[in-house]
Amino acid sequence: MRKILLLAMVGVALFGLPASASAAPLGEQRVLLILTTWGPEPYAPNHIRGQLDEAAAYIRSSSFGKTWLAGEVTPWLHALRSRPACDTTAIGAAAQSAARAAGYDPARYTTVGIAMPHLKSCPWSGSYFPPGIWLNGRSDRQVILHELGHTYGVSEEGSAWVCNPRCHAEPYRNPFSVMGHGGSDFGAWEKHAFGWLDRIAEPEPRLTIGAIDRTSPLPQALRAVVAGDEYWLEYRPPAPRWEYADDGTAGVVIHAGSNGLGEPSRYSGRNFLLYDPVGRGRPSVQAGETFSVRGAFAVTVLLAGPDSAEVAFRWTDRTRPGRPAILASRPRHGRAVVRWRRGVERSSGIAAHEVFVDGRRVGRVAAVGTIGSILVAADDRLSVPLRPGRHRIAVAAIDRAGNRSRPAVRVVSAP
Repeated sequence: MRKILLLAMVGVALFGLPASASAAPLGEQRVLLILTTWGPEPYAPNHIRGQLDEAAAYIRSSSFGKTWLAGEVTPWLHALRSRPACDTTAIGAAAQSAARAAGYDPARYTTVGIAMPHLKSCPWSGSYFPPGIWLNGRSDRQVILHELGHTYGVSEEGSAWVCNPRCHAEPYRNPFSVMGHGGSDFGAWEKHAFGWLDRIAEPEPRLTIGAIDRTSPLPQALRAVVAGDEYWLEYRPPAPRWEYADDGTAGVVIHAGSNGLGEPSRYSGRNFLLYDPVGRGRPSVQAGETFSVRGAFAVTVLLAGPDSAEVAFRWTDRTRPGRPAILASRPRHGRAVVRWRRGVERSSGIAAHEVFVDGRRVGRVAAVGTIGSILVAADDRLSVPLRPGRHRIAVAAIDRAGNRSRPAVRVVSAP
């Protein structure tokens, strides 16, 4: 199945995200599938109607009830005079025109899908061009959900990070998420991007994570941000709501990628499944096993049950972050804006900077903030009060493991 998918479903790296894409698909999503043909009718409308109903049940379950589909499927509409070239603009226009003539108004739907008999000139079996999603000979739940995931805002093609021994990304290798070659639930990073996942734990010595594929009062992901990278830990239970692919195994599953803060990263993109995180030839960490990022942190799975897993987290970074550099700032009107440039930090990552005036701490500035679900680097500056005279200003960095840099110092004179 994975080999088919590699040729079958098209990613954003080739075609881009449609203008209608939303990173927070909430509430009712109305879907119209237009069955478009030049003659062949390879499956019954009731068949794909059933697959769309399964996709609707999946979306309601995966979103924890925050999103649901209301879908319609047209009969086969003979909108094309003959077998066309792979011109999605022309095919899409003909399909929508035929749908309107049959009494359907595509403008009333959140997503419009064009489903057609297999067209050899199109080198994919599913894609997401305007007006929405495309099914080229495919008529199953997995491809519908995969393409919907793209329109919801995930560009990644379910890649896994495989090391054998050189590490590289392999598209569609994820055996869990429908964005890969699996038929099971979206992952934590994807659900967070969609606005479905609210309960996300930050690192602490011991915590319990609820299964990702069902409602839970527990946090359903652990996000660990380090220098350049971020790691998302989720729990895939032994009896999933939606079955894993053959190479998927229950346990704590880890996705990793660049944290998007502009720092050097171990990874070439976002949200890669770590395909063999503990060297056991499987894409999960099981009870009694430890996953570690050298010089940053280690996570041990203590217990794994039917609905949750208990883990122990510890920072292993013992290195001071690099000393920041204070930039020139002219005191005015009893205040000074202290600006600094960050020092080098390649382990757990900088958590905050503390600013001192004459040995007294006057503020702490977090190194990272958020805009919605996106991490952003905070401004490295702080406005501080200064009485007239000479003052010693110091700035120190603190990493996520609690290590403190040597302070940067500058003496300024306030008029």
